[in-house]
Amino acid sequence: MRNNEFLKQGGKGMKKILFTLAVVMVLSLASSPAHAYLNGWNLNLSVVDGSYGDLTNVDRLYGAGTATVNQSFGADGIFNDGDYFEENDVVLGIATYFKEGNAFATGVNTGSNYLYFYADGLTGSAYNVTPGGFNYGFNPGIGTIQLVIGPDTDPNNGVVLADLALVAPSAGTSDPYLGGANQNGTTNLTAVFTNIYYNNLITWNGLDFANLPANYISLGLLNTSNLLTGIQPWQDSNGYAGYTASANSDGPINVDIVPEPATMLLLGSGILGLAGVGFKKKKRA
Repeated sequence: MRNNEFLKQGGKGMKKILFTLAVVMVLSLASSPAHAYLNGWNLNLSVVDGSYGDLTNVDRLYGAGTATVNQSFGADGIFNDGDYFEENDVVLGIATYFKEGNAFATGVNTGSNYLYFYADGLTGSAYNVTPGGFNYGFNPGIGTIQLVIGPDTDPNNGVVLADLALVAPSAGTSDPYLGGANQNGTTNLTAVFTNIYYNNLITWNGLDFANLPANYISLGLLNTSNLLTGIQPWQDSNGYAGYTASANSDGPINVDIVPEPATMLLLGSGILGLAGVGFKKKKRA
């Protein structure tokens, strides 16, 4: 009798746990996702050329380079919410990286070649525009992002290691309004990896980014600080006024492997369903 009562009480507790877990999962999916960055992964450059070195036990890469942004002021000629921008010729060279345990590492061995991220044709729009600054969001799936190794920073002359497709959330902020020289801001990009080479980017336990289990995706997470180095008047394809800004950008690139959002949503719904079945049985009883 006591055992039955104990099981009933335990069942009630389990239902509460399942229900709470499901609610937390669904709510977390409704908000912007947070990523626990992958630790101790490897970037094997020798799969492209045996003379290149491999990066082992990587915590994060560190990129530094330049970018060009064309910002439109729209039909009214005034910079305000909804005005679109284009970001082109972004080159972030990878010459240094951090090992797991926060150990700074240098000397990425690519011979006389460059290892870099290249982005072009990214688009988005501004919002929360005020005299003191503004935010901006990128359009998912628009533009080109590639991880490249080659003799220069022209991706047409190099070997593409991975293609990346921009996904949400990808956004940034200026601080303050880009109205003069030496202003700054930050950009955060999230993109899905499609690796070209097998055994190029792998986890510490041998999981290959180019051969992931079903319903899992690999992500690149880029966070840069941007310093404006120049600004010039610009007209977009509609003849609307705006400006062209050149900037120096640098920051860490992390990677992660996560379940696809649809998979997580199904899992959360399934747990909710299990909890619901328990409540129905209780009601019938």
